[in-house]
Amino acid sequence: MDNTTERWGWLAKSFHWIIALIILTVVSVAFVMTATYAPKYDNPRLETVHVWMSRIHQTGGLLVLILVVARLGWRLRQPVPDLPAGLAAYQRWLAKLNHVILYALMFLLPLSGWA
Repeated sequence: MDNTTERWGWLAKSFHWIIALIILTVVSVAFVMTATYAPKYDNPRLETVHVWMSRIHQTGGLLVLILVVARLGWRLRQPVPDLPAGLAAYQRWLAKLNHVILYALMFLLPLSGWA
């Protein structure tokens, strides 16, 4: 369950893949949601699809936000596996910057949708 300096624990891996799956679902649902949007619903079936896609999208976004907060809390309490020894200093810096950007996006995008 716990991380080590060599490997991620099963909980960290679970957070990763569950959040990735939810994000892929939410993005896919967003495309269907926009395709079924019509200012004047002439087709009740189209309205039903749009409403259900909207509910799935909103619920998924809220789940991502909750899981990212839990994931970040777990990551701050656990050791992080070391990066490969052969990486240059700029590659290490870019890897860390990439993680910060991804965490910021996973946190800020659901908040912007909620707002």
